[in-house]
Amino acid sequence: SIKTYTRFRWPYRRIFKSKHKPQMYMSVGNHDYKKNPKAWIDLAKKHKNVTMPSLYYSDFWNDICFFTLDTMDKGPVQNKWFEARKAESKKNCKFTVAYGHHPYISSGRSAAKGESKKWYEKHIVGQVDMFLAGHDHHVAYEGAVSGTHFFVSGAGGHGLRPVSGTRAGGYAVEDFGYITLTFNRLESGQIESEYKIYTVKRRKSWYQLFKKGGVIRTLRHSGKLLGHGIR
Repeated sequence: SIKTYTRFRWPYRRIFKSKHKPQMYMSVGNHDYKKNPKAWIDLAKKHKNVTMPSLYYSDFWNDICFFTLDTMDKGPVQNKWFEARKAESKKNCKFTVAYGHHPYISSGRSAAKGESKKWYEKHIVGQVDMFLAGHDHHVAYEGAVSGTHFFVSGAGGHGLRPVSGTRAGGYAVEDFGYITLTFNRLESGQIESEYKIYTVKRRKSWYQLFKKGGVIRTLRHSGKLLGHGIR
């Protein structure tokens, strides 16, 4: 469709055409549920470098473990799968990353409340090393709760929203940007992740934005986190 091309294939065309074949790992959010979120599963089947076998799934890079969650559906089927997957992976995972659309804590307006907050506290907080979210339109390291570090990266293109204070050691910025993660194995055998928060701005014209080097990026904040696996 026209929207699929203009809102997905065109903005990410460099990924699809790259000789390095970088992989995209998809997760769904509230806008996807306005129609059929499983459409992304069908789209992933047509692109070798797009991964989305289900609305929730896991992918392991040796002993670095990623769990993709559907935060629109916190029902018993996904919960049972997630708890079982964590239990069977506990011995092998030295660094665990979970990610889903909605944040647990946020410097924006969408921190989890009520039953949603209880869900995070039952399945995420204190059990994985890192949780990555979007939804709020800013980019941030929101700090740690019970050893789980929380990030928001939702400033990819749509209008920005204001941010307020973060937890101690946190950082949030109301600007377009993104977060990178690099994993390193220490001599002790533990895995350390270095995160970097960048903001971006376009050059003189919108035409230059779509050319190589069309944006200027600025490193705004960084840090290192030590993995403890699944607790």
